[in-house]
Amino acid sequence: MIAGVAMPIRFSVLRATEAVLGHLSPDLALLTATVGRDPALSGHLIRTAHREAGKVGRCIDSVEQAVTLLGLSRIREIVVKLPANPAAEEAGGMLQRVADRGMAIGRIAARLADLLPGVAMHFPGYLQPVASSTAYTLGLLHDCGLVLLASRLPEYLPFCQSEITTHGNVRANEEQRLFGTDHGLAGAHLAKAWGLPDLFCQAIRDHNQAGNILQPSRKSSLRQAAALHGILALAEWLLARLAGSGPTPPLPDDLSTLFGIDPATLERLYRREPNDPLALFASEPAMRVAAWRPRKESP
Repeated sequence: MIAGVAMPIRFSVLRATEAVLGHLSPDLALLTATVGRDPALSGHLIRTAHREAGKVGRCIDSVEQAVTLLGLSRIREIVVKLPANPAAEEAGGMLQRVADRGMAIGRIAARLADLLPGVAMHFPGYLQPVASSTAYTLGLLHDCGLVLLASRLPEYLPFCQSEITTHGNVRANEEQRLFGTDHGLAGAHLAKAWGLPDLFCQAIRDHNQAGNILQPSRKSSLRQAAALHGILALAEWLLARLAGSGPTPPLPDDLSTLFGIDPATLERLYRREPNDPLALFASEPAMRVAAWRPRKESP
């Protein structure tokens, strides 16, 4: 297992954050977007906000909540004390890759979360709504365990570079065999240290084995877990379609069941928008009727 929870902050994002804070009247939305480009900086501010929110009984599960709670003056105090290490950003390109993919997954997940309440209306109680800011943060942070393992295990970086196209259970199982842990567990370790909620940590821990979680349940907490897992898994699937870097697996049956998606309809609409799978969800109202169909909750 691994010890410690340190994760380097990208120098370029730290400097960009300082620039936003240096404005005469900093824009809070711009600050949130800038912080949200870096998983480590986001995690650091979430952890600080979590400690301060505990005094008033609030739960922090997004970059947006952390920035709003801390405010401009407090964030200035925090950022000026953070170590700047330009060399860390170049180490194997790992930070850049994890951040870029996390932002892409996060944006897709946020769009899906915006649609979820409308989808859930067709089968009340089956899924819980997820805030788009929470979905973005989950997407941003879900692969942070890759960086943590690479920083703690010298032999992991070559493995990660050689297995960069291997995902899901195959990759997690190989990590367990070689290193006795996997990047989902490492990511959950980070998320817990940052003070994120248990369900959030669980979604990161098990994101490579989502099929074990995506089951209907009458229990509210398990429906929330299923919603988090489902949004993350569907966002990863859509990004794979958008990237087009290799063969994309079919839509998993568990996602089809969870969201009530008709895979044939999704494939048909995808062929009309091959360069932007998100257009299926964002620009076509008929998608909500054609692809999401009512399903009765299990008694």
